[in-house]
Amino acid sequence: MKHELTIKLFAVLFMFVGATSCTEKKTQSTQTIRADTSEVSIFGQLSEDTIAYKPERIFEKLMFQNDFRTIVMGKVKNCSKDSGNWFTLEANSEALFVEVKDNAFVLPTNLEGKEVAVHGNVNVVYGKNGEQKVKIIATGVQFLSAQ
Repeated sequence: MKHELTIKLFAVLFMFVGATSCTEKKTQSTQTIRADTSEVSIFGQLSEDTIAYKPERIFEKLMFQNDFRTIVMGKVKNCSKDSGNWFTLEANSEALFVEVKDNAFVLPTNLEGKEVAVHGNVNVVYGKNGEQKVKIIATGVQFLSAQ
């Protein structure tokens, strides 16, 4: 009888310790982005469950997957001067086109040279002549530098 009570008490203690030690886990990429930014501006909604890539790596990933959700970190090359709903990221000799999903938010028009983290879906689209282009549909944009 005494041993049964002791075992039950230990079982309750272990369950309590196990339940209180659980913490919310975030992906490494989001923690790293937030830890490395001293001044951050956010537009739209950020992702918590995806892996961050440099723009150059997106082309490699597209060889295996045509459409995927991710975070792309890079430097803005060009941007919309009127509508504030698109920009391009530098990616070696090519540029990645980024468009705001459903015009859900408007970005500043002076983005050139700024470091950003784009949260959204990457896919391949076909141009008028059948050429393939990479397009990122942004659900959120996080500015990592204030330059």
